[in-house]
Amino acid sequence: MPEHTVDLHEPASLFRGFRLVHCPPYREVLPELLPVAPHRLLVHRGHMTAALEEFYGGAVRIEPLERVRRGSWYSRAVLLYVDGVPGPVQFGIMALDLAAVPDHVVHRVLRAEEPLGRILMDVHPLRTVIPVAYWCFEVTEQWNGWFGGWVGAAFFGRTAVIECDQGPTVLLLEVVPERPAIRPGQGLH
Repeated sequence: MPEHTVDLHEPASLFRGFRLVHCPPYREVLPELLPVAPHRLLVHRGHMTAALEEFYGGAVRIEPLERVRRGSWYSRAVLLYVDGVPGPVQFGIMALDLAAVPDHVVHRVLRAEEPLGRILMDVHPLRTVIPVAYWCFEVTEQWNGWFGGWVGAAFFGRTAVIECDQGPTVLLLEVVPERPAIRPGQGLH
């Protein structure tokens, strides 16, 4: 596990170790109470990369905000984008046990040029994604700055774990805006 204890029932624990990225106030919510678009993006057992690509109809790319490495654990906070969609579509934090994945995966992850979900789907499509809890996050100045003010009154997210061959390998926080960005002329379907 990372140097500090990560409790996926406390999203703030995933922010420990980052100096530039801050955890907004949050509360746990039942998945059935999520607004329509966040529900569609978060309530599933698949990779968020695939869910975002299906929802928005384009490839996902990342912008790393901050990276931390402690022992065999590597964490990064990122914004995810989809070409043609104005602004980021997701904020995320992942903590990955580098000792649990092959060297070629470690190399791709550390380059921070593609979403982790894409890497894991390319290497082995049958990973187990286990949602742990769902969250409502307040809009803060930092997050409003990232998302450009079009996000609505809250962000919604999930904490999850990805189990690979040797058990829990990735710890996740995946957060989307209440009102997702859409391409010009695109409606929610």
